[in-house]
Parts: sequence; C-alpha cells; structure tokens
Amino acid sequence: MAVSGTINVSASFLDLVSETANESEKKISLASATTITGGKVAVVSGTVGTAAISYGPPEGDGFLGGYRDTSGAYVAFEEITGFAFKADGLAYARQQAAGIHTLVSDENEATYTRVQTSDISEFFTVAKIGSGTCNFSLVIYGA
Repeated sequence: MAVSGTINVSASFLDLVSETANESEKKISLASATTITGGKVAVVSGTVGTAAISYGPPEGDGFLGGYRDTSGAYVAFEEITGFAFKADGLAYARQQAAGIHTLVSDENEATYTRVQTSDISEFFTVAKIGSGTCNFSLVIYGA
C-alpha cells in the first residue's frame, strides 16, 4: 500500500465593529496544508448511537472491529500521527491515551488533530451526543 494525502485546515472570519459614524472590518484567518507522503492509513465508518463503539488494533482476525485499509486488509499501527473525524449528526471520536484527544463533529464537519508521541494509543471510541443515531467516518494515519 502506498499512502499519500493532504490535510487542509482553513478558518476565516470577518469581525465587523460599528462605532459612531465609523465601521471597521477585520479579517481573521488561519490556514495550513500538510502533505503526507508515506505511512499507514485506516478508515473506520458506520452508524453510532449514544452507546459508544470501541475500536482497537487488529489481533488475529480482528479485535473490537479493528482497522482496515482501502483494500479491506487489517492495519496495525506502530504509532499514530493523527486522526480525522466526520459525522452527519453531533458526535465525537476519542482516542484513549494519557492525554485524551477528542474530536467533535456535526452536520458533516470534518475535524482533525495531531497526536503527540507520548499520547499514542490505538484505542478509540465513537459515540453520538444526544439522542438518535448518526453516520460517521474516522480516518487514522501513522506508521
């Protein structure tokens, strides 16, 4: 498997301040594009409710769902560099580690975090916030 990808983050806001006979507008923006040229990537997707679903590394034929690549083969990580999460309803993906990393998504908003080496853990939980269910995708990358 050859992995390549790009992680784009862009935030842009206009801040309008109105004073007596004066209006000023300030633009606040933050953007980056990071290129990934190797390593491993896995995708976990499905439907989740308020009862959290746990995922962990594959052991034998898979453990807690395991992680799979685009060909369907199991992926075992030596380290995780970061992960992204997207859900069509209010939900979270959480990496269980010394410093817990939690991503929240709603209405198909993609979220992303980079993971510190000291916080590496291959175990994740995904759950819906509030009632009902939603569809989600969790993308994990590393080596």
